[in-house]
Amino acid sequence: MDQPDRRLHDTFGVPLIRTSFDDESAWQRCVDIVTTPLESDELGVSFQGAITMIDDRSFTASPVEALAVLARRDTPQRRFLFVYDKQSETADGDVSSLLAVDLSTEQYDRFRLAAPEIHLVENNLSGFNMDFREFRQAAERDASGVYRGFSD
Repeated sequence: MDQPDRRLHDTFGVPLIRTSFDDESAWQRCVDIVTTPLESDELGVSFQGAITMIDDRSFTASPVEALAVLARRDTPQRRFLFVYDKQSETADGDVSSLLAVDLSTEQYDRFRLAAPEIHLVENNLSGFNMDFREFRQAAERDASGVYRGFSD
């Protein structure tokens, strides 16, 4: 990230940037989750987020603030991004959570989300159905600080 001309790859969807390369099996599990459509029993449909995974070792251990600045510079209208970081990995090779980062302000508000919720979060934020604050507040209500869906 020290390179001043560093750019994110061209992305169709919201970037999910990998910054931890310690556990390949956890990353592969994350890839499986992100590339598998979410089935909604309530609605009887499946949907998938428009997410572009960026698996580039040059982002190893990059601070969230640096990723946010880079994302805003490359695509000023981008409103948020996701990060797969060290905290995303569990000891048993699974994915614990991802980090969502709000790019709409320079404070880069953030919350953690359970990986399977990425589709719901992306769809609702991209479609302006909900705002970042609503998801962050839901994560804050969880005992572990992770958004796991809205309870009834």
